[in-house]
Amino acid sequence: MRPFPSLLKNLPKKAFAPQDNASLVFFRIAFGLLMVLDVYSHFANNWITAYWIRPRFLFKFYGFSWVQPWPAHGLYVHWGLMGIIAFFIALGLFYRSSALLFFLSYAYFFLL
Repeated sequence: MRPFPSLLKNLPKKAFAPQDNASLVFFRIAFGLLMVLDVYSHFANNWITAYWIRPRFLFKFYGFSWVQPWPAHGLYVHWGLMGIIAFFIALGLFYRSSALLFFLSYAYFFLL
């Protein structure tokens, strides 16, 4: 019954000990490249037209019926910018702002 207080005593020291960030770097690069591949597949398979331009009715989440798709040209520009931002994430360029912009732009299509 005594090990628990000693664990709490050592917790701050272990929590703030230096760690190797290689796994986070790998995740950032892999996530960015997978999202670039996802954007490329949307262009290559013409899914942008099939999913967001051609359908006359899009099923909306409750409370988000105000989210409307861009005109056809705007959707292609949006996906192209998402690909560039995903590439920035993979490279680590402007990482925080790129991650925020990618989240917002991907959430837009999720809410459509």
